[in-house]
Amino acid sequence: MIMNLYRKIDRSKIQFDFLLHIPEESFFEKEIKELGGRIHRVKPLRLNNLIGYQKDLNKFFNKNKYKVVHSHISIWSYFVLNIAKKHEIPIRIAHSHESHDSIWEHRVHRIPLIYILKKFINKPLTHRFACGEDAGRWLFGDREFKVINNSIDVDKFKFNPELRNKLRNELDINPEIILFGHVGRFNIQKNHEFLISVFKELSNKNKNFKLILIGKGELKSKIENYVKEVDLEDTVIFLGLRSDVNELLQAIDYILMPSFFEGFPVSLIEAQACGLKIFASDKIDRKTDITGNIDFLTIENKHIWIDHILKNMNYVRKDTSKKVINANYDVKTNAEKITSFYLNVFNSEFS
Repeated sequence: MIMNLYRKIDRSKIQFDFLLHIPEESFFEKEIKELGGRIHRVKPLRLNNLIGYQKDLNKFFNKNKYKVVHSHISIWSYFVLNIAKKHEIPIRIAHSHESHDSIWEHRVHRIPLIYILKKFINKPLTHRFACGEDAGRWLFGDREFKVINNSIDVDKFKFNPELRNKLRNELDINPEIILFGHVGRFNIQKNHEFLISVFKELSNKNKNFKLILIGKGELKSKIENYVKEVDLEDTVIFLGLRSDVNELLQAIDYILMPSFFEGFPVSLIEAQACGLKIFASDKIDRKTDITGNIDFLTIENKHIWIDHILKNMNYVRKDTSKKVINANYDVKTNAEKITSFYLNVFNSEFS
């Protein structure tokens, strides 16, 4: 989402620098530098390193003087913005991208911390952003916030039958194959084990089903092993992290997204711009359904997914990109809005 905006903002007026929590080179690093951005790093944010993390932030803000800090790390934004406030950075934005506590159910020892940080998150910030209404209320409670749509370059995702045929040939997907897909990081949030267990049952019903998984993450090896255990090596394709997701979506027939929680996922906007039918978790904000092509299903019972999917595979794919544009998810419009916001708050602060 950030990169989509970064590519389209007026960089003669606004420039983004990036503060990362990982030592290895990031996927977008080369592109960021080509666009004029700088990349900085601090030690990873961990519960057992909160004091050291804050010391690193102090050193960073001592060396680098900014007028705006825009934090995208959920409740952890408290630590970034609190240090930024101590360094008298005038514009401090917290941006919420999730709308459920589900992730904390898997990390019981962190449950008290989520409520503590949500209680104090509003103290160090000056502005509140969210990717949707649910995400804003989850992080900021009843405080006022601004919704910034997770927008995309719609033209890149418009359904193209010719490109679809080309991609399926490259992937060696025969015309009779029905191709399911998932785009997302391999972590707890995305619920890949549930996804694979559902697909296992679907493939037992129809030998023409295949699944491609796009992304990387800490649980990728575990899911690869699970795929082997359930004997799906010939029908599940791991494509890794890709820069051509807009093209790969053309080859897919259905998207599966059984996440434990989401804010307002960019991947669902992309899939809808591409005219795809989507089967998604009911933990996801229903306002994500822009085209009428998303069915929301409970993740409490995989058989509900299996039965529903098999009964609802008769849609006609068509160009739905105008619906996405009309719903205000095109990045060109939103980049202009975010540029205007930065300039307005900056000018009002320093006029």
